[in-house]
Amino acid sequence: MSNLNREEAIKATSLDLVKKVESENVDFTNRVTGNGNTEFSASVTFQDEDGQGTLTMLVLVPDEVVNAHDELDGIDWDKYIAEAEYQVY
Repeated sequence: MSNLNREEAIKATSLDLVKKVESENVDFTNRVTGNGNTEFSASVTFQDEDGQGTLTMLVLVPDEVVNAHDELDGIDWDKYIAEAEYQVY
């Protein structure tokens, strides 16, 4: 499964689904990136002609930004969501 940019995710699903996943709360994925970033994700499920699917948004935030905040609410999520990648499965 390859990662999609926002426009590709919209074509693969819909603008409404992309906006919906972007409005969800993100959580740690616990995957080690090894590139100085912490990975977060959010997912939504949907129904289409092929059955049920899932749209997942992957958000990378620099480790120093994550470490500088006691609470994740202090992170400028819009900045990092704008650079998110998506997976559809």
